[in-house]
Amino acid sequence: EKGHIIVVVIGGVDSGKSATTGHLICECGGIDGRTI
Repeated sequence: EKGHIIVVVIGGVDSGKSATTGHLICECGGIDGRTI
């Protein structure tokens, strides 16, 4: 069973927080790359 990880991403407006988080989740196998 996989454990949960809590991640906090802090940054200014238009700094790429969502894109960075999406790619991180994709690299960890949490979502499919085509979903991003």
